[in-house]
Amino acid sequence: VDDDTILSVARVRRMISCYRDQLEPVIIGMRVGYINSLGEGTIFPAGGPGIILNRAMVQSLVTTCQCWDPLWMVRVDGLVEEEDASSREGPEDMMLGLCAKKMSKVTTTHTGRMFLTGPDEYYDDFLLGRQPVSFHKHNGLDPLHIYRTWFEESDRGLQGDRQEL
Repeated sequence: VDDDTILSVARVRRMISCYRDQLEPVIIGMRVGYINSLGEGTIFPAGGPGIILNRAMVQSLVTTCQCWDPLWMVRVDGLVEEEDASSREGPEDMMLGLCAKKMSKVTTTHTGRMFLTGPDEYYDDFLLGRQPVSFHKHNGLDPLHIYRTWFEESDRGLQGDRQEL
């Protein structure tokens, strides 16, 4: 997740519980995509609201993915410096999706419970029926209020509940 994302740990755990023993690679997230003027494009998991990878997917990416294209990475100020790779940013979520699809033959499992924007961008009835897991980009809203309104009750049972990975 991004640093401007609010989530419910309890809801994430519930959502992924059916994938816990999955031996095949899995990516779960909000699927988004792009298409350029040539009609080329791809679908990938949006990084902002969160991307969930199981162990098999992480292992697959680590051992097979060599897709990162340094030409796609640019500095925050728009300049690329070849000798300073740490100065670069890139569409890491897009590259993750491309690598997963190309090298690991895995596509993103879409969830309609991870949102690219804050709850004020959606009708409450729409959200209540989905039990949101995360909200990204809550610009101008109080993050603590969002957490208390949407996630605190679900997360109450987590106090003292720790599991080793």
